[in-house]
Amino acid sequence: MTVLLVLFFMMPGFWPSLPTDTLTLDAAREAATLRFQERGQQGIYADLTALQLQDLGAGRLPQVTLSGRAVYQSEVPKLPIEMPGFSPPEVARDQYEIALGVEQLLFDAGRTSAQREVARASGSLEQARVEVQIHDYLQRADAAYFGALLQNTAVEVLHSHREELLLRRRMLTARRESGLLTGGEIDELDVQVLELDQRLAEARGLQVAALQALGVLTGLDIAPDAVLEAPVVDASPEAGQGLRRSTTPGEDASFADRPGLARPENRVFELQRDRLKRQVAVAARQQHPTVFGFGSAAYGRPPGMNIFENDLSPYFSAGLRLRWPVWDRGSVRRERRTAELRQALVDAEQDAFLQSVEVEAAEIRADIERLHRAIDQDAQILQFRERLAQRAADQLENGTISVTDYLIHQEAVHRARLNEKRHRLELTFAHVRYRNTLGDHAAN
Repeated sequence: MTVLLVLFFMMPGFWPSLPTDTLTLDAAREAATLRFQERGQQGIYADLTALQLQDLGAGRLPQVTLSGRAVYQSEVPKLPIEMPGFSPPEVARDQYEIALGVEQLLFDAGRTSAQREVARASGSLEQARVEVQIHDYLQRADAAYFGALLQNTAVEVLHSHREELLLRRRMLTARRESGLLTGGEIDELDVQVLELDQRLAEARGLQVAALQALGVLTGLDIAPDAVLEAPVVDASPEAGQGLRRSTTPGEDASFADRPGLARPENRVFELQRDRLKRQVAVAARQQHPTVFGFGSAAYGRPPGMNIFENDLSPYFSAGLRLRWPVWDRGSVRRERRTAELRQALVDAEQDAFLQSVEVEAAEIRADIERLHRAIDQDAQILQFRERLAQRAADQLENGTISVTDYLIHQEAVHRARLNEKRHRLELTFAHVRYRNTLGDHAAN
């Protein structure tokens, strides 16, 4: 039953009949970037920053308030005057007022401008963090792409091996029909072909799964028979080691020579420092004076300061208000110290990040060197295996070796071919990972 199922899976037309597509790593990365951007995080952060700036700008606009009050007082001012024919005015115990007030910020020593700069710095920081997420997302897309490439290679090698066995089976069938062989040798080949069909079905299942994973990450509708092109990269062990950035004035040259400074994470560290600096500027301006202009138009009893007027009357008032904190209990000093400590934490985090990049880059370089040696050995091994397999094929035609011995040599050739192709793909992927680790996203 299992053999029948395997043969059924391998029948032509079993897989969906879709047009063959060609996909490159660059196209997959571009699609993955667009797929990630569909989440709209960058747009959301931009909208949040715009709202914060609008809110801060609204603080410079006139603030209009409507207020009212009704009061009854048990004691009111009285004039201690007693004169014949004269009655001193009385202050009404019940008082009423409805007023429309306006207040306008005239001077805040640049506090609002500093707060706007903090809002912009925070928005830029969040955008940079999204870039870090995109970088990580693209690394997942790269891994899925090369995973699909490896499965494609396995399918190609297995299919080639299967075709070779079928060719030998036809040759043995002809010899059996001539009476030169019994059926046992052909049975051994049939079993081997069935086992290959089973392995081929498993490999194609893994191939489809890898393509589906790539499709989820990129948002592309990738056909099961899609052709994935292996990217062309500089395969030398020294490739990518020149990716550095130049020093800025006053910066340690040894720091600028460290790998990984082109990574988006370093942009996050720089923007964290910038935001801390701007937050300190806001705190320092809290101690500067602010001047407001205000005015009020009201209707009530008594009208303003005329407490002896007992009729409801309109009145207005206008003036200036100064606010200047003369003692902040050391809050600005503590804010600066807090910013210094937070910046020290950012420096430590960046140093740890760069150190991890250095370690990862060193590991990938060692992997590249190992794969170069393996590929050199693969070429020699494959050459010997093919020579031995050809000799075994000739001996099989002459009937001097058994089918089992022939199959052993064929399996060894298949394994050598698969190892060589796998190592070459792993080498390409290692170079792509190396450039991504250093912050260079160019795949070709």
